[in-house]
Amino acid sequence: MMKKAISFALCLLMAGTVLTACSNPDEFSDSENLSLKYTRSDKTDDTFNYADGADAAPSSYDTYSAKITDFELRLFRNRHKSGSYVFCPANAVLNLEAVANGASGDTQEEITNALCSGVTLENMNQCASYFASRIQSVASSDKSPESSQSSENDTEKNGAKNFVKLSNSIISNDNADIMTGFLQTTKDYYDTDVLRFDYASDDALKKLDKKYADFTNSGSVFKNLDTKQSVISLSAADICDRWLNPYAQTDLEKGKFKSADGEKEVTYMTSNETYMKSNKATAVMKYFSQTPLKMMIIMPNEGVSLDDYATDFTSLEYTTLLDSVDVTKTAKAKIPEFSVDGSKSAEDVTQIVEKSGINSSFTADRSSYKNLSRSDDIAFSAMYDIAPSLSINAGGIGGMQSNGDKAELEKRTQKLADTDVTVEFNRPFMFVILDNESDIPLYMGTYTG
Repeated sequence: MMKKAISFALCLLMAGTVLTACSNPDEFSDSENLSLKYTRSDKTDDTFNYADGADAAPSSYDTYSAKITDFELRLFRNRHKSGSYVFCPANAVLNLEAVANGASGDTQEEITNALCSGVTLENMNQCASYFASRIQSVASSDKSPESSQSSENDTEKNGAKNFVKLSNSIISNDNADIMTGFLQTTKDYYDTDVLRFDYASDDALKKLDKKYADFTNSGSVFKNLDTKQSVISLSAADICDRWLNPYAQTDLEKGKFKSADGEKEVTYMTSNETYMKSNKATAVMKYFSQTPLKMMIIMPNEGVSLDDYATDFTSLEYTTLLDSVDVTKTAKAKIPEFSVDGSKSAEDVTQIVEKSGINSSFTADRSSYKNLSRSDDIAFSAMYDIAPSLSINAGGIGGMQSNGDKAELEKRTQKLADTDVTVEFNRPFMFVILDNESDIPLYMGTYTG
């Protein structure tokens, strides 16, 4: 009898040891990260995931791109504030699209109509999957169509890391049941983590800090969460890449920038760039090496304030600039090196989204999320975003990680082309980092010095 008792005790001890070894107290368990049990479908005819081999955009992608761009510009206008900042409107859209799959009735219709009216929910999921997976997959690959002018030896020599990281979570308070269909859809199309924990739990918040440490510089995402909230979303983004056409040391020179606080000395980078113009502003377009992205830098005309221009930056102005490109004409662009610090913690962007056309979806007694949970009192309470950091210099673009702040070339081997247009960005301007294929913005922001 004693031997049996000892054997049983040893078995319990061994089982406990195995369980302890298999669990990580700093990470969400299966019962907290509900997405862990689900695997993304690799059927590209359905998901259009670029990483799985999708080589063409879904039907309605042009319509989707135009509608999503219009919504993102609304977010930008409602988000704008004086001073330098950057945010990722694409992440807000991806979270709203994911949540739309949990909404029902008028709530689902409100979200989908605000984002991309005329596109079905299924087609919206496919387009979103293609857009997000493409910009992240191309960036992380060793070679891409967009980087044909960069050799593998160049990458090794410069030690550059190229990536786009989009991290999105939908977080449910405590023990509400979540529909399996919703969990599979968010995994298939959005790769969004669906988390479920007690908002009053310190341990869960510490796990959240670790999960998003790469975007907060190991800071605290939330000091605490409102325990009255039901379901929230959280997003973060990061980027790093080099320029497609590198600068030389001789392209860099000191100059003056007219900031809101007076003139400041900055380092200007001189290059030939694609030239754009409207009757309100002048702009140039720069291309990145590995990521399938480009950067539009826009300076309002003399006499037009940046605040006035940004709060009236509509799809019409955006497309006017893009359509003004003359492939035979370039400008001598003098762009300052600059950086904008991110928030390092979560900011509530719910009101910005509401102002942009989604009015009742965050109000519990006016919304319905029967495709998200069987619970009658579940609601989408708020959206949070960790604003990204951004650094633009002669090396390229960086976020939480430096791209390397030195010019690529010691001296220019090919003289810059002569051009009769010079654009010096010597006063406050705005910028858009956008997808090469669809022109959907990824980042938007302003720099005032």
